[in-house]
Formats: sequence, C-alpha cells, structure tokens
Amino acid sequence: MRGKTLRYREAGSAEATFQPGSHGRVLLNLPGITSKRAMDLAEYEALLAAQEKYYTILTLDTRFTAALLCQMHADWLGRLYA
Repeated sequence: MRGKTLRYREAGSAEATFQPGSHGRVLLNLPGITSKRAMDLAEYEALLAAQEKYYTILTLDTRFTAALLCQMHADWLGRLYA
C-alpha cells in the first residue's frame, strides 16, 4: 500500500517519529517546530545557507566524495534534525 499515510512510517527509524503537537505532519526536530509551513521555511532557509557556504568553497577541482556529500547534508539539516 502506497500513499500519504505511509510516507514516514518506517518502523524503528527516526522517520517514524513525529514532533509532538504537529498532528503527524512534522518529523521530530531539534527546534521543536510543529507547523509544516514553518518547517518547510526552516528547511528552505537552511538550504539557502548551505548553498551559499558551498558556493564559496567548491571549485572545478572539488571531488564529490561520499564524505563531502554527507557533510553537505549535515550542514543543510543538522541544526533541524538529530
């Protein structure tokens, strides 16, 4: 069965845990955001900040390793999710 109700329902994973008070719409997060709209904005602003950081760091010679991609992801969402 596929659908919106199963979107984050992976048993035993962080994706199965929602922020209290979010009515099952926002994943558990560090700042305690309960509004989906507010979380969408927080993720978007964090993405812009990460893009600005990497725009100044990356060069044509940059090697995109798994470690670099993990660091980029952490820089994007690390302040929002554990």
